[in-house]
Amino acid sequence: MMSAQAAAAHSAHSAARPTATPTKGQHHGLTHLGAMVRFTLRYNWLRLFIWFLLTVGMVAFVAIYYTYLSQHSADFASQFEGLLANPSMLAMLGSVTTVGNADAPLGALVWMKIWMFTALMLSIGMLFLVTHNLRADEDSGRIELFRSRPLGLHSRLGATVIVTAVFSLVIGILIALVSMGLQLNLGTHGTDYGMAGSWVFGLSITMAGWLGIGIAALFNELAPSSGTANTLGTALIAVFYLIRMVAELFSSANGSPSAALWISPLGWAEKMDPWGNNLVWPLFAMLVLFAVFVLVAWIIEDKRDYDGSLIPARLGKAQAGNLMTRVWGLSVRLHRTSFISWAIGVAIFAAVFGSIVQQFASMVADLGLQGLSTAGVNPEYLIIGMLACFISLAICAFTIQSAGMMSLDDSRGLLEAQLAGGVSRLGWILQRLLVTVIGTVLLLLIGGLFFGVSCAASLHDWSYLPLVLGAVFVHFPSMLALLGVVVFCFGWLPRLAIPLGWVFEGATWFALIVLMTLNIPQSVIRFLPFLNLSTVPATTLTWQTGAGAHMLSWWRFFFMLGVALVLIIVGLIGFRRRNVPSN
Repeated sequence: MMSAQAAAAHSAHSAARPTATPTKGQHHGLTHLGAMVRFTLRYNWLRLFIWFLLTVGMVAFVAIYYTYLSQHSADFASQFEGLLANPSMLAMLGSVTTVGNADAPLGALVWMKIWMFTALMLSIGMLFLVTHNLRADEDSGRIELFRSRPLGLHSRLGATVIVTAVFSLVIGILIALVSMGLQLNLGTHGTDYGMAGSWVFGLSITMAGWLGIGIAALFNELAPSSGTANTLGTALIAVFYLIRMVAELFSSANGSPSAALWISPLGWAEKMDPWGNNLVWPLFAMLVLFAVFVLVAWIIEDKRDYDGSLIPARLGKAQAGNLMTRVWGLSVRLHRTSFISWAIGVAIFAAVFGSIVQQFASMVADLGLQGLSTAGVNPEYLIIGMLACFISLAICAFTIQSAGMMSLDDSRGLLEAQLAGGVSRLGWILQRLLVTVIGTVLLLLIGGLFFGVSCAASLHDWSYLPLVLGAVFVHFPSMLALLGVVVFCFGWLPRLAIPLGWVFEGATWFALIVLMTLNIPQSVIRFLPFLNLSTVPATTLTWQTGAGAHMLSWWRFFFMLGVALVLIIVGLIGFRRRNVPSN
């Protein structure tokens, strides 16, 4: 092995040695695109596999479960009529023309249950994946290593777009094949709606993935950092979603489709209308939009400087105020934009959830859904508990995102600079965690208030307001437990802090959706976050382990709180012992 001096001399000699001038094709083309595609696949195979499980697996599960329900309920399709009569439900989930028919195709019912969630999840997932491969690598300096080789200027962009776009297409094809394999084209009374609906269903999911890829390609060239690119891209997807929500509300109010729906690309995918009109032309419209996004990104990449952007980074003041000289003050400033965005989103969706409680309760009571019906429990209580759990778990994503910023500061060398001052390691991390916890509590309060007021107004009973608040806040220990996972990894396995945090968040979502439809033993549920506590608002507090479903078992509450505290404390110990920065 070479000594350190020999290695340094070899590096200096290599740096001084003249190198061949790259050709124009290498600078401005797609040189070695194939090699970059292979590298991108190897670099992202695990992430792609996880997204495959989340999308195809979720659709397959819902399809199998709805097949079971249709076989045990003679009027299963007609139970959706109450949901279709609710403008808030249509605005949130959308609908296809055949839902509401007495013999609606099973695939249309599955579409209404899972399509919007899957489409948004895939579009945002592809957005983050593209940013991870482009702007994030540029921020960390890894792209400088790639460009030191004879690699075309646009090879990274081209490889990332090709891999993610083909992956989205494969996801759509697999969903179509699953749909055909489970015979979702058949109506609940046997009418055959044809196989075309299955392909339209799958390709509409593909369109959502392409939308996220195109937006990411553009904002990765416009934004000055990966975080800003993700924020702006997610905001644009949210705007598209809100546009189609407003258009759906106008459609419900006027009794006819609103032309404003076609302003949103998500509206294009929705109105492909599987097993109904089976429109295919929106797919080509999305292809054109996707190509425009990528072409503009290509042009900008050809013009901008390395590590530059068209949107300049906002520079702080020359002299920091008193607030910015404190760790907690700096953390509040860093979280300000993110928190405001989360607060707006939580308020909107919590208000929508509150307005659909009655319709959902009627549906559950009529269908007697396995695993969701509890003898002697008010159906409204059941739905309030379920939706409150969804709201709390969604807010937990902010908790993980906020805690993950500590790991980002560490990997970028910012933590080392902060600890060079007069703050201790323990003081730094406790102040950062305090801001995260307070932000989480405020979002829970916002979500609980908007959910409670909307629910009480729709049910004409204001006694539901404190009940809803309690149903939301009862999951706070579970949120702290997922926060504890991030803190534990930050202390001992800093490179895994962010990935494992999101893995636990995604696994909890999957467990919540899957396990709530099955008869899982209480001995299993009592140890799972967000499921170990009451699934309905607690009307009685008890220490008994065999309490009814309408009672809150305090020992489970403190068990999850204890798990969270142990994880956080062990993480703090690890943070005090390890090197900074972690890389």
